[in-house]
Amino acid sequence: MTQDTAHLHVNPFIPDSLLATTQPPKAEDVDDSMIEMCQKRKRLALDPGRLQSDFVEVKMIGSGAFGVVLHCINRLDGCAYAIKKSKVPVIGCAYEKSFLNEVWAHAVLGKHNNVVRYFSAWTEDYHLLIQYELCDGGSLQARAQTQCLGESELKIVLLHVIEGLRYIHSNNLVHMDLKPENIFLSMNPNARRLQIEEDEELNSVYGGLRPLENLVTYKIGDLGHVTSLVDPRVNEGDCRYLAKEILNGNYSNLFSADIFSLGITLFEVANRMPLPKNGQMWHSLRDGKVPYLSTLSKEFNDLMAQMMHPDPDLRPTSQSIISPSIVIKCNQHIDLELTMEKRKNEVLLNRLQKAKEQVKLFEEKEKNRMGQTEQLPAKSIFWKWFKK
Repeated sequence: MTQDTAHLHVNPFIPDSLLATTQPPKAEDVDDSMIEMCQKRKRLALDPGRLQSDFVEVKMIGSGAFGVVLHCINRLDGCAYAIKKSKVPVIGCAYEKSFLNEVWAHAVLGKHNNVVRYFSAWTEDYHLLIQYELCDGGSLQARAQTQCLGESELKIVLLHVIEGLRYIHSNNLVHMDLKPENIFLSMNPNARRLQIEEDEELNSVYGGLRPLENLVTYKIGDLGHVTSLVDPRVNEGDCRYLAKEILNGNYSNLFSADIFSLGITLFEVANRMPLPKNGQMWHSLRDGKVPYLSTLSKEFNDLMAQMMHPDPDLRPTSQSIISPSIVIKCNQHIDLELTMEKRKNEVLLNRLQKAKEQVKLFEEKEKNRMGQTEQLPAKSIFWKWFKK
């Protein structure tokens, strides 16, 4: 090992085909003692003041046990990003592997529409910072706490997250900590209410349509527990969403463990009740005794129960879950978006027609009152009416 490569991290998730002879040794060629030695020889920050010099902090948008998430604006490109920063110095601490794991997994996965996009990572004073795309809709957990998601929306969550899982699994990686707070929402820019601050009348038009404009893209984030299927080193995630076989040390079907986590996530969001951390209910949910939710169809209840099947080999795969009925519902969601746009146009046209009629009526009244035959300027009257 050369002096230069001794200062490089060994990313255990990089496929063999992407490793070049000039890069660090392959993960399987490096024993644990060598990895430990390399990890102790950390570089200090490549750019110690990058957060302050390259970004403007807008506000804190999240906080966990080990880190905070900041809404930041890049000074150069003017775009908004989410930057995750460790609360304490992670270099050499017990949480170091989790933070590095997240960076390694994101770097290997690259870009996918249903996985939170990763841009870069660096250290400052032994704190690790990770730059992500800003998911402006918050988390699924936050959304479920304020809104009741119907079956149609739950199917969109299912479809989007399954697409993200399929991509992660196709890279021989397993998430291992899928839950509502790790699923993020990116608002569809085409479905946002127009910000016409100078025109309260048009604002009221779009304000009335807001219930139909909650179209979002759901994305998987927080890859701190990701492990490789080739060489699994399982770091158990949240016990509320963890499959029973994982706690029993059975790692023979890790893909299926992610399916279980998604199934119980959907159940929690639909049921609007927090999941237990232990006790009889915890075991019942893992023994095939999933309560039937009357607010959902039998089809969707059966699907959730199958995803939470006690036998991991009998759970559906990410491919089989995307059945024709689910895809049809997704297409219906797209149709809803088109219908929403048509309704916007119809409402605006109706509003415009009424405005013209009001202007005409106003002009006639003015003529009668003033006894004038000359037509008043339509534009000035139009805006005068709108400002009322």
